[in-house]
Amino acid sequence: MTIHFFTKGDETAGSSRLRAFYVAKYLARMGLHTIVHTPSTIAVSVTRWPRKFFLLREYVRILRTIKSDDVIFLQRTIYNKYFLILIILYRLFFGRKLIFDFDDAIYIHSPLRTKILCRISDAVIVAFYTSQEWARRYNKNVYMIPTSIPFETYSRWEKDYTTIGNPWILGWIGNGVDQFVNLKLLEPVFKELQKRNIKFVFRIIGALEYKPLYQFFTDLLGDSVEFIDRLDWTKPEVIIKEVQSFDISVVPLVMDEWNRGKYSLKAIESMSLGIPTIITATEGAKRMIQNGRNGFLAATPGEWIFALTRVMAMDRELYKSIGLAGRETVKKEYSLEANVPKIRDIIMSL
Repeated sequence: MTIHFFTKGDETAGSSRLRAFYVAKYLARMGLHTIVHTPSTIAVSVTRWPRKFFLLREYVRILRTIKSDDVIFLQRTIYNKYFLILIILYRLFFGRKLIFDFDDAIYIHSPLRTKILCRISDAVIVAFYTSQEWARRYNKNVYMIPTSIPFETYSRWEKDYTTIGNPWILGWIGNGVDQFVNLKLLEPVFKELQKRNIKFVFRIIGALEYKPLYQFFTDLLGDSVEFIDRLDWTKPEVIIKEVQSFDISVVPLVMDEWNRGKYSLKAIESMSLGIPTIITATEGAKRMIQNGRNGFLAATPGEWIFALTRVMAMDRELYKSIGLAGRETVKKEYSLEANVPKIRDIIMSL
């Protein structure tokens, strides 16, 4: 049996890297034969004709090699209509086992494509409880497995608790272009910290040289903002080294339908390094964070200010205990080591 992965993007895309490429590697360690096929569906979508024809022909060639006892794993493959048509026809005529996996609430902007893939799949894997509720309308075999990190890699690193708060490094990591609307929620929080003369630096990893974001935070914070771009996102140790510099990780999220069920990969990455993390109190975050024990929840600017100043006022031992409790949460519930065996069980059940 071979597990054939088709992905949204290449290994530089976070969701594809963690929910396909890493999953394939961990499954291979467990004795399953896995292949991650190229091109990605986004690569096909951005390719012009006639080159697009040859990429689609490659999909046809790959599908013809899939055997009757193999399993197809579709990681968020809604981004190319031609690939979608190929999969529908292939499922109809050949009946191969199919797993559809998606992380974000993609049914908000692509309801029909998401619905179709849910209906034709033997099993659906989602990252959030809200997505699980939605997908169960169209498939009875829906499993909630959060996006997880390779804890064995992160466990080699740990926050240096002797160097905190001079000044405080408040950190954020992600795609600054897509997340700018979330980051702007921190404006009144930072203004209040400045009013109280609290010394801090806001370190943004992944602004991607997005000018509106650069301008916004430069105007707001002046020399107290740092932008770190041009990282090799395929190498965990590069990301870890930068995130490890945070004293407090901040994960602001607009409370809308897209974010309602999120617990946030950004929070998981920071918590895995023992960094106290503050996240907007979404439905998903409330399931992950025990407020004041392994991290902090905040729903309003006042709650954000309270949480930040509370962490800043802690003695070193309490600060460390919260960081390590967050790390233990990730190890048990949000690591590939904990969750890939569950994916293997789903595959074997088919």
